Amino acid sequence: MITVFFYVQFFRGELTMAKYNEKIFTKNEIDDILKSYQDGESSVKIGKRYGVDHKIILKQLHKNNVEINP
Repeated sequence: MITVFFYVQFFRGELTMAKYNEKIFTKNEIDDILKSYQDGESSVKIGKRYGVDHKIILKQLHKNNVEINP
């Protein structure tokens, strides 16, 4: 069983609600993730760079309407 907790974080002047096990990326990190993926870097490699599972990276790509490579 997986228990998910929610918390509210004050982050750079904004209130953000996130799941306990979810990483919150900065705008610069998201921009880097998008650019790296579009330049051909794999979600696995990007995930390792940020210390998260590749599924978290794929979720960010999906949120930003980036087409996922097969």
